[in-house]
This record gives sequence, C-alpha cells and structure tokens, in this order.
Amino acid sequence: MNMKQNVGDKDRMIRFAAGALLILWGVVAHNGVAFIGIIVLATAYFRFCPSYTLFNMNTTSETDQIEANKSDKSDKEAKKSDKERGKDRS
Repeated sequence: MNMKQNVGDKDRMIRFAAGALLILWGVVAHNGVAFIGIIVLATAYFRFCPSYTLFNMNTTSETDQIEANKSDKSDKEAKKSDKERGKDRS
C-alpha cells in the first residue's frame, strides 16, 4: 500500500491538538472518544488520511510534496544499493 502524504503542516498541527484533546476527554469521561483521538493522532503522525484519499483531497503544500518526493527517491536508492551489496556478497 502506497501511503503518499496528503496532510499538510497546518492540518497536521490541528490534528495533533484535536487528537490530544479527544484522548484527554475520553480518558476523563471514560468513553470511546479516546479511540477516535488515537486515530486522529495517527493521521497527524503519518501525514496520511485515508478519507482524504477517498475524496481526492490533499492539504500539503508544494514544498511538502517536493520534500516527500526527495525522501521517496533517497529511500528507493538506499534499497537499490542494499540489494546490490547483497549480490556482491553472494
């Protein structure tokens, strides 16, 4: 599964705050709202929201997208070099 970033910086900060508040509320009130807060925090942490994918939404800026592409390329290059090192050992 390809989880391309679709949560921008402002959106992420709002999600962190909302998630923390929901967890706090759920713990204090002893209800299931804390579970929703955990999900909101996870979307902020991973910078990926599945519902945004369903509705073709993206709140990342161009700068965020460029940085994500750079890290994807460097990850691919690292995997490629790891594979090549493994072949050299054989």
